[in-house]
This record gives sequence, structure tokens and C-alpha cells, in this order.
Amino acid sequence: MIKLLKIEWIKISRRSSFWILLGLFAIATPIAVFVFSNFTVETEQGELQISNLLAYETELIWQISAFVSSYLVWLPVVILVSVLSNDLNFNIVRQHVIEGLNRTEIITSKLLLVLTISAVATILMALTAIYFVHDFGFLGEGIKTGKLFAIAGTFFLYVLGYLSFALLLTLFLKSTGFTLILMLLWAWIAEPVIRFFDRSDVTDFLITNTFNDLIHNPILEAAGFSEFHMDTQYAVIGSLIWVSICLGLSYYKIMKSDL
Repeated sequence: MIKLLKIEWIKISRRSSFWILLGLFAIATPIAVFVFSNFTVETEQGELQISNLLAYETELIWQISAFVSSYLVWLPVVILVSVLSNDLNFNIVRQHVIEGLNRTEIITSKLLLVLTISAVATILMALTAIYFVHDFGFLGEGIKTGKLFAIAGTFFLYVLGYLSFALLLTLFLKSTGFTLILMLLWAWIAEPVIRFFDRSDVTDFLITNTFNDLIHNPILEAAGFSEFHMDTQYAVIGSLIWVSICLGLSYYKIMKSDL
């Protein structure tokens, strides 16, 4: 596996777009959390600034960091899609096979890339949360670290879900532009339209809606609007199923197609 990771790292680290997008994610995450924390919400007692809710609320800070960072998931998606489509269009995958890698190692290397990007995005989200914890509050004895790991794990699954979906589409379309356009159209237009006309248990489990329901807006949830989301446990189960489907079809595509 180390060998496969080194191969992927050599390719991805030489791309200036990778460093630019990674830098954007690293910079935009804390900026977005800062902006969000300075929003004001209307309550029965009047306007309340969100930052006033965050003092000594470590878990809430982590939830907000995960929620805000979820909107930046398209940056890791672009990184993966651009690298993979480049491999396919310039016959780099075929060259790997010629040089001795078998198809199982090819799909394993792509899976490792997906897992690594997901892990890096999760680490950056967690570092942002830790920074704002020290800015707004503190890690007291009452904080259950298990809950913080659960938030990080849920965010990791969220990013993994989107990247698995992107991996599958890129293997079939072999185009950065077409893949991103199709993903955006499906996530932002097709699924919302379907759910507008049919808001049922079935449409709750459409692929990107399932991933999106992993991450709730903690402010709206506290205000009593959680009914617009699935319970997290169902979203986790649904997301694991979708990730398995995407990775299974990706495996089948690489094993059966002409590279």
C-alpha cells in the first residue's frame, strides 16, 4: 500500500492545482467558520449573535466547523476528479498496467487516494474546530471526546461519500468538466426537484441527500428544525451503502473495461 500511495503522491504533488485547491480549503475553512459565527439570528428575546452561543460550547463549535466545512467539499472533489481524469485521458493508468501493476492494485491506489483526501479534509476541519475552541472556549472535563470523534467521523464519511461518487462518475465520463457539471446538476437541481415533488422516505435516501443529512445545521437544529433531516444513524447507514455501491461499481469498471 505504501508503494501505491507513493505513486499517487508523486502524481498529485506535481500538480499546482492540487496545492492551490488544498490551500483554498485550508484557508477558507476557518474564514467561513469565523463569518458564520458572526451571524445574528432572530429569537423571541431579539437578535442574538451566534458567537455568543459558542462560549465554552466545545461540541457546538465542532458541529459548526463540520457544517461550514461541508460546503467546501467541492474543492476535494475537484482535486480527485482532475487527477483521475488526467490519468485516464493521458493513458497513465494503462502505463501503470504495462509497468506491472495489476487492476486490483489500480483500484486500490484510487481508493487510497480517496481515503487520504477525505482524511486530510477531516484533519483540516478538526484543526479549525480546535482553533476556535481555544478562541471561544476551552476543553473542560465535561467534554466527551467520543462526541468530538463522532463529529469528525461523520464529516469524514461525508467527504468520502462525495469523493466515491466523483470517482465512479469520472471512471465513466473520463472528463473533469463533464463529471463536475453532472455532479452539480444532480446535487443542486435534479435531487431538489425530485424531492420537491416527492418528499418521502424513498427520496430521503437519494445519494447526495443521504450524504448531506450526515451534517446538520446545529443552529437550525437547536431552533427545532431538525425534522428536515434524517436521523444521523439512518444517514450513516445510507451513506455506507452508497459508498459501497460507488466503490463496487468503480471496482467493476476498472476490472472489466479497456484501460
